[in-house]
Amino acid sequence: MAKDGIVVVAGMGEVGRPLSRILSRQYECVGVDVQPVEITKPCSVLHLCFPFQIPDFVGTAARYVLKYQPALTIINSTIAPGTTRKVQEAVGEFGVAYSPVRGKHARMDADMLRYKKFVASTRPEVMEMALDHFSAAGFKTGIFRTPELAEVAKLLETTYLGILIGWAQEVDRIAARYGGDFKDVNAFIEEIAFLPAGVYPGHIGGHCVMPNIRILQSQIQSDFLDAVVRSNQLVEERQTLEATAEVTK
Repeated sequence: MAKDGIVVVAGMGEVGRPLSRILSRQYECVGVDVQPVEITKPCSVLHLCFPFQIPDFVGTAARYVLKYQPALTIINSTIAPGTTRKVQEAVGEFGVAYSPVRGKHARMDADMLRYKKFVASTRPEVMEMALDHFSAAGFKTGIFRTPELAEVAKLLETTYLGILIGWAQEVDRIAARYGGDFKDVNAFIEEIAFLPAGVYPGHIGGHCVMPNIRILQSQIQSDFLDAVVRSNQLVEERQTLEATAEVTK
């Protein structure tokens, strides 16, 4: 893989921007958002960071690969299991790896370097190229045996938080039947060191936890996932009723 080539980051959102900033310390980087840009040197690595929810993610990814013809393509987006393999099949000889991103958006630059950048590919030599690429840029690295394991691990990581919040929501509802709320019950529970702490029963918003649960639901049937979605809907309905009552006072 050419060391003097250009690294292209496609999708300059909450993942692509910080990733580009970090990679720019080691490589010549170009950011692409919505419309492809022309580059003056060969593309060494193409990072795909646009949302999985766009129409035809696989086709869009393949078009980027065929346009820039990189020595290596790395998908950083949160995607459904099997997507990396489909992109690899669509682009033929061009090597594709998957490397999920972890971290809070407010401190994504620091968190990307804090957590290991796990990598997976259907082709061992491609995985080694991706590991070398990230290591040279200062990332800690790890590997998954298959892209599907990496893809589902990312979804399950955020879903774990959703399940914890969903349980906190249910605790709040049960406590309310007895004249209390989550805080009353949690004051007793939080002293136990081996139980998860710092999770509260608010509405699950944002664009990670619930969207990722929906990706999982498109692939598998799970009563756990259904329960979290329903619990969150109940919180949203209650908040809507409370807001309406406040307005009509």
